[in-house]
Amino acid sequence: KSVRRFEDTKHLIPAGNLFELRFEDLEQAPADVLEKLHASLNLPGWDEAEAPIRKVVSGFSTYRKNSYRIDADTIKMLETRLRWVFDLYGYSLTQGDSAAA
Repeated sequence: KSVRRFEDTKHLIPAGNLFELRFEDLEQAPADVLEKLHASLNLPGWDEAEAPIRKVVSGFSTYRKNSYRIDADTIKMLETRLRWVFDLYGYSLTQGDSAAA
């Protein structure tokens, strides 16, 4: 219910007070996403923060995501209960398959 409520009411959040992102974008280019976040929310300090942030995230290149398998019963439960959330945000229930933003 909270996701639906958020989606139904997020238009009430004043422009410049909400920044939405996909986790995949953050994984792909974390410093660039953080720069967009700073600009979008009109946050101060990016000029000072940029170099340290880029230095830290450059170390993320060796990180590897955990891999896992979801059993058929869990997928069926997700299909039944949360299909609308996956569809809303453009995700797939099929492992390894990710939809475009």
